[in-house]
Amino acid sequence: MIRGPSIYSLYQNFALAKERQVIVLRRMAALGYLTNEQAQAAVVQPIRLAEERNVGLVGIRAPYFVSYILPYLLERYGENQVYNGGLRVYTTLDFDMQAAAEVAIREGIDGARKQNLSVTQGALVAIEPRTGHIRAIVGGYDFSESQFNRAWQARRQPGSSFKPF
Repeated sequence: MIRGPSIYSLYQNFALAKERQVIVLRRMAALGYLTNEQAQAAVVQPIRLAEERNVGLVGIRAPYFVSYILPYLLERYGENQVYNGGLRVYTTLDFDMQAAAEVAIREGIDGARKQNLSVTQGALVAIEPRTGHIRAIVGGYDFSESQFNRAWQARRQPGSSFKPF
């Protein structure tokens, strides 16, 4: 793991990142990972920044959860810092509970379809009652087919779901 990824980000502070590059290359030469010539050649090599990525959520773990917190992060830190700044984001997500929630939604909808019911989508939010922490969010049957997050974007009344509380 690189030390201080957001501090030494080329997108945030090019000069500081270049300074750190020189330190690391010299250290690699001192430890025998590179020759002095290789280190010097790397130092004078121009740094080319990669194009900003279009980060899609398809294919990542818990995409509906991420789609819930991403607007907050973008508003608070800005697009460049979120996508290129090396942020570490800590959430209340429980990956085991998230996986179970995704299975529950899929199996529930698949079961309804087998009974010829016209259920095509569903949503689930698992909240820890004592703290209010969101432990899992599933906003639909398959994120790759529909990125609409029914868990928080559908604006539905909670109905009987609040009776246990």
